[in-house]
Amino acid sequence: IVLGVIILIRYNRNRKAMIREQEKKLHEINEQQYRKSQLYIEENKKKNLMRQIIRFAFVGGSAFVIDYGVMIFLTELIGINYLISSGISFSVSVIYNYILSVHWVFDVAEDRSKIAEFVIFIILSVIGLGINQLVMWIAVDIFRMFYMIAKIGATAIVMVYNFITRKLFLEK
Repeated sequence: IVLGVIILIRYNRNRKAMIREQEKKLHEINEQQYRKSQLYIEENKKKNLMRQIIRFAFVGGSAFVIDYGVMIFLTELIGINYLISSGISFSVSVIYNYILSVHWVFDVAEDRSKIAEFVIFIILSVIGLGINQLVMWIAVDIFRMFYMIAKIGATAIVMVYNFITRKLFLEK
């Protein structure tokens, strides 16, 4: 009986040691898989961000062509003041930008109200318009810069603002 108890105790110790060793190996495997999955997630985030930046640059670039072209058309051919034509051209490009941004650039929540989404976009765009107009006014009226050159600088500033705010407020 004593011999049986000793054998049983040793068997249990060996079994517990084997179980602990298996649990340790399993934990190491799970930790490695977790690290790999985290790396995969981080790599995908970086790729998605780069894809988003490239798409945003395309949308922003084409919106700039619309904005700039309409502004020059209204100012040079129609004779409208540069601040008014800049505001009109900005508004036209915002509508174009909204459509492409929510359908192609940003991962917008499908269940969100489109009206609420558009209102957020408009509010952000109005702030962007204010930045645009302020930069245009400072560059043209204070620094005596040619309005076509000032528009390029204003657009660059507003483009950075737009990307950051739309990513923060429109994406799910």
